Amino acid sequence: QCGPGWDALEDWREWGGYIRRARGKLLQALRMPAAVYLRGKDGARHAVARVRVTAEPARPTVGLRLRVVPFHGDQRLGERAVEVQPAEWQEVSVELSRTVGARDELELQLEIEPDVDAVLKRAWLD
Repeated sequence: QCGPGWDALEDWREWGGYIRRARGKLLQALRMPAAVYLRGKDGARHAVARVRVTAEPARPTVGLRLRVVPFHGDQRLGERAVEVQPAEWQEVSVELSRTVGARDELELQLEIEPDVDAVLKRAWLD
């Protein structure tokens, strides 16, 4: 389930179904990351997001940051900054500092630069 910072659900049939879009300019104005809520999975050690980014002006790589925190709290369980190729679907994984249980509720936060848009296809714990 997506929280603040995401556009309405869009059906991208050509990409296999529904997506959510985050716009860097909106996130900058809100002064917050885009949030995805994840239900715990016993034994999970990673949070994974399948994303596709674009930037204006175009460039060879685009930076993004993923952070994982408990839904109620701000203790950082994992964080990763990566450079990804624009206009390609990529899975970005964040290693967690502890094993996740089934009762845990987590927030996966996505930070992008103002000139970047990100599309999220799926996020999960593994």
